[in-house]
Formats: sequence, structure tokens, C-alpha cells
Amino acid sequence: MAVNQGRKEISLIAAGDLSALQFTAIYVNAGSADTAAAGATKVIGVLTNKPSAAGQTARVCIGGVTKMKAGAAITAGSSIVAVAGGMAEMLAAGAGTSYIGVAITGAAASADLFDVLVAPWTS
Repeated sequence: MAVNQGRKEISLIAAGDLSALQFTAIYVNAGSADTAAAGATKVIGVLTNKPSAAGQTARVCIGGVTKMKAGAAITAGSSIVAVAGGMAEMLAAGAGTSYIGVAITGAAASADLFDVLVAPWTS
């Protein structure tokens, strides 16, 4: 496993209670960290801590390898997007899709953790 290898993080203010959303996709909502909802949301990274209220510090991995929570089965080497609750799923290329990165390891089912190389891009 390559967990946390070469990880780069930034700190943002949490938009709300994100304590149940550790290892999910994050985007910037009016200057604050908020959970990403779908592949079209401009994902910036993965939440690595558990801020429990608006205004607390949210640490967001914006590059390198970290854990992520799967929204379905994940195959290593797949491009990853955010779905409901900021969880990760595999998705084929599509115009305007906001990708989180590439799965380094796989996940057998929804809510499993896997390793992801965080490298956000939009197709």
C-alpha cells in the first residue's frame, strides 16, 4: 500500500459538519470546503480530517496518495469521479467531467477504503 505517500495538503474553512465525510471528495463552495456531489463538480481534493462544524479547519489532500471512500466497487488503475456524498466511483471519459485522480488499489464494495493518486483534472 502507498497510503499518504508524497501527499500535499491545504487547509480550508469547513462549510459545515464534515465529520462523517473523511476520505471523500471536496470542492470549494463560496470559499469554504464542502463535499462534492457529482462528476461535474470541480473537485479539488480529498478530505483527510473530520471537522465537526462550520468554520473549523478542513485538511484537503490536493496531490499525492491518500485513502478515499468508494461509492461502488473500484478497479486499480481506473479514473475516479465523485458521486453522492463525495464518495468515489469509476467513470469513462466524458466532456466536462471533473476527475479526482487514479485508483492505486481497488475496493470491493461501497464504503470500502482504497488508495488514490490525487491529481484533479477536468475533461
